Amino acid sequence: SMQRPVTARAEAVGRRPTVVPSPAAASPELSVRPRRRSFAAQDKLRILADADRAAAVGAILRREGIYASALTDWRRQRDAGAFSALAPARRGPKAARPNPLTAELARLQKDNARLSLRLTRAEAIIELQKNGRAAGHPADIQRRRAMTDAVMALDRASGITAPAACAALGVSRATVQRRRARLSAPPAISRPRPPPARALSTPQQQVVLDLLHASRFADQAPAEIYASLLDEGVYHCSIRIMYRMLMDRI
Repeated sequence: SMQRPVTARAEAVGRRPTVVPSPAAASPELSVRPRRRSFAAQDKLRILADADRAAAVGAILRREGIYASALTDWRRQRDAGAFSALAPARRGPKAARPNPLTAELARLQKDNARLSLRLTRAEAIIELQKNGRAAGHPADIQRRRAMTDAVMALDRASGITAPAACAALGVSRATVQRRRARLSAPPAISRPRPPPARALSTPQQQVVLDLLHASRFADQAPAEIYASLLDEGVYHCSIRIMYRMLMDRI
């Protein structure tokens, strides 16, 4: 109905009528409204990985046709764990949640073992002190000897070591170690001592004894006899050998 006035006017003027197409008959060459591009989660992660590795992000933005704000939003989503569903799921039984009371129980058991060990050591030290006092205090040497014997007889099951016992009782560690080494060492083999090469023979010893018992040396000490013989140009042995010969005859 709208085309009739236009045709009549055109016929009256003498020109070719113009037909105005309706909106429904638009040209198919006209493009439709562009749709917004959507990215899958895998594509977002791939683009973010490329952007993190690249020195210039502008080339990636132009290649993918996105804005920098999109990268910011995707990074925020990735940090929030929105893409964690893409990670491969771990197979097998799920790990049991740790019981908060397990660590507390382990700590209490450790403290109990430590306190029990300290109590055992304290009882052992008290027992050692009792054994040391049993000897009395007539002499400090006897007391130290009793303390050393108590440390030597210390049982390993008591939980206290010899150095700790020595420090608690005031006993020398060197003495305990020396006695232990002496007890653990193999027994010594007694061998006859060979006579010295310069030892006096039996006749020579008899000569020295006769001089010592002579009447002129009866009131003199071996040192004086030795000096008198040297003045006469006679030497038999040293002063120490003279004393030893006299001691052997007593």
